[in-house]
Amino acid sequence: MSVDLDGWGVAVTGGAQGLGYACAEAFARRGAGVALIDLNGETLDRAAERLAAETGAPVHAIPGSVVRRAEAEAALAQAHAALGRLDSLINNAGVYPRKELYEIGDADWEASVGVNLRGVYNMTAAAAPILAGNEPRAAAPSGRPVRGRIVAVSSVDAFKAHPANAHYAAVKAAVLSLTKSFALDLAPKGVLVNAVAPAAMATQKAAGSGFLEEFAAQTPIGRAADPAEVAAAILHLAGPENSYIAGETLLVAGGYVME
Repeated sequence: MSVDLDGWGVAVTGGAQGLGYACAEAFARRGAGVALIDLNGETLDRAAERLAAETGAPVHAIPGSVVRRAEAEAALAQAHAALGRLDSLINNAGVYPRKELYEIGDADWEASVGVNLRGVYNMTAAAAPILAGNEPRAAAPSGRPVRGRIVAVSSVDAFKAHPANAHYAAVKAAVLSLTKSFALDLAPKGVLVNAVAPAAMATQKAAGSGFLEEFAAQTPIGRAADPAEVAAAILHLAGPENSYIAGETLLVAGGYVME
């Protein structure tokens, strides 16, 4: 069943490429207006033009960083103004640093924490009052109506030991804890906060690394995910079909890790 998102407003961090773009496309093809928030201005502009041309949806390019709170708040405020209404936030911006366990330096920690964890916090904190202030789009079966939804992108690495990039895995595990804290605080206000934990995805960047073949050999399904498959899971959690899930993490890993 195709979900009709006409009139919806969705902001996606790291939305200019990879999974972020796939998420934006999933929403836009269903009629939602989309704000792509990304640090790479040139790539961002091209992505917004392409998505608008291919879907006919309103697409807004919002250059900005999620690392500093003031900048994150400004980017989200710009996205909200452009969309007119913000219904969902997808916290997808991230960096994937690989460093052997005993070679991780201060700068490596600061980069991973800054984007992968503090960025999630900054954007979620900025979105919380906006979403909680929305008029509900539909009446709840009973109890509190849903006013907004937030999804954070973690990683399957949060569930396993990973000496080749332990700082990344640790930070992505922290995203799951942060998701639960926000979910507990915001659910009574009508905002559902969840996370997804994908494994390797067949993005253009990953395809050139040689890693996908290695990953496929370790996965029962025998391949990496297409970004659109992960985006479909995010669409479910961040769209109108989710009216009851809060504080959960959905693994999208092809059986690579089972919880």
